[in-house]
Amino acid sequence: MSVTLPKAAREQLEVLPWETALTDMARRRHPTIAWWNGYRQTKEGKGTFCYVCDRMIVLWTRKFPITRTAAKAIDEHKFAHWPGLE
Repeated sequence: MSVTLPKAAREQLEVLPWETALTDMARRRHPTIAWWNGYRQTKEGKGTFCYVCDRMIVLWTRKFPITRTAAKAIDEHKFAHWPGLE
Protein backbone atom coordinates (compact mmCIF):
# COMPACT_ATOMS: atom_id res chain seq x y z
CA MET A 1 0.00 0.00 0.00
CA SER A 2 1.44 3.39 -0.95
CA VAL A 3 0.69 6.55 0.96
CA THR A 4 0.13 9.73 -1.01
CA LEU A 5 1.08 12.93 0.76
CA PRO A 6 -1.26 15.92 0.66
CA LYS A 7 -0.49 18.52 -2.03
CA ALA A 8 0.93 20.96 0.54
CA ALA A 9 3.44 18.33 1.69
CA ARG A 10 4.44 17.46 -1.88
CA GLU A 11 5.31 21.12 -2.52
CA GLN A 12 7.78 21.25 0.38
CA LEU A 13 11.48 20.78 -0.29
CA GLU A 14 11.68 18.09 2.40
CA VAL A 15 9.07 16.31 4.51
CA LEU A 16 10.34 15.14 7.90
CA PRO A 17 8.75 12.31 9.91
CA TRP A 18 7.70 14.60 12.80
CA GLU A 19 5.58 16.78 10.50
CA THR A 20 2.70 14.37 11.05
CA ALA A 21 2.81 15.52 14.71
CA LEU A 22 2.51 19.12 13.46
CA THR A 23 -0.55 18.08 11.50
CA ASP A 24 -2.05 16.46 14.60
CA MET A 25 -1.44 19.68 16.56
CA ALA A 26 -3.08 21.76 13.85
CA ARG A 27 -6.09 19.43 13.65
CA ARG A 28 -7.01 20.28 17.24
CA ARG A 29 -8.23 23.66 15.97
CA HIS A 30 -8.82 22.77 12.32
CA PRO A 31 -10.13 19.17 12.25
CA THR A 32 -10.65 18.96 8.48
CA ILE A 33 -7.15 19.88 7.29
CA ALA A 34 -4.96 17.42 5.38
CA TRP A 35 -1.57 18.87 6.38
CA TRP A 36 -0.19 21.40 8.87
CA ASN A 37 0.04 24.08 6.16
CA GLY A 38 -1.99 24.88 3.10
CA TYR A 39 -3.15 27.39 0.52
CA ARG A 40 -5.17 30.32 1.76
CA GLN A 41 -6.29 33.65 0.38
CA THR A 42 -6.60 36.56 2.81
CA LYS A 43 -6.79 40.34 2.59
CA GLU A 44 -2.98 40.26 2.38
CA GLY A 45 -3.01 38.05 -0.71
CA LYS A 46 -2.56 34.42 -1.69
CA GLY A 47 -0.09 32.23 0.08
CA THR A 48 0.70 29.37 2.41
CA PHE A 49 -0.98 29.42 5.81
CA CYS A 50 0.23 27.64 8.96
CA TYR A 51 -2.64 25.91 10.75
CA VAL A 52 -0.51 25.39 13.88
CA CYS A 53 0.00 29.09 14.66
CA ASP A 54 -2.79 30.48 12.42
CA ARG A 55 -0.46 32.77 10.50
CA MET A 56 0.49 33.26 6.90
CA ILE A 57 3.92 31.75 6.24
CA VAL A 58 4.60 33.25 2.83
CA LEU A 59 2.72 35.15 0.14
CA TRP A 60 3.18 34.29 -3.53
CA THR A 61 1.82 35.34 -6.89
CA ARG A 62 1.33 31.94 -8.51
CA LYS A 63 -0.44 28.95 -7.02
CA PHE A 64 1.29 26.07 -8.75
CA PRO A 65 4.05 25.35 -8.77
CA ILE A 66 5.03 27.50 -5.84
CA THR A 67 8.42 29.17 -6.13
CA ARG A 68 11.53 27.67 -4.60
CA THR A 69 11.72 30.74 -2.34
CA ALA A 70 8.21 30.02 -1.05
CA ALA A 71 9.01 26.33 -0.55
CA LYS A 72 12.13 27.30 1.42
CA ALA A 73 10.10 29.66 3.64
CA ILE A 74 7.64 26.83 4.41
CA ASP A 75 10.45 24.42 5.26
CA GLU A 76 12.09 27.01 7.54
CA HIS A 77 8.78 27.83 9.27
CA LYS A 78 8.14 24.27 10.41
CA PHE A 79 11.19 24.48 12.69
CA ALA A 80 9.45 27.22 14.71
CA HIS A 81 7.17 24.42 15.95
CA TRP A 82 9.78 21.66 16.11
CA PRO A 83 11.03 21.57 19.76
CA GLY A 84 9.77 18.47 21.47
CA LEU A 85 8.19 16.93 18.36
CA GLU A 86 11.02 14.77 17.01
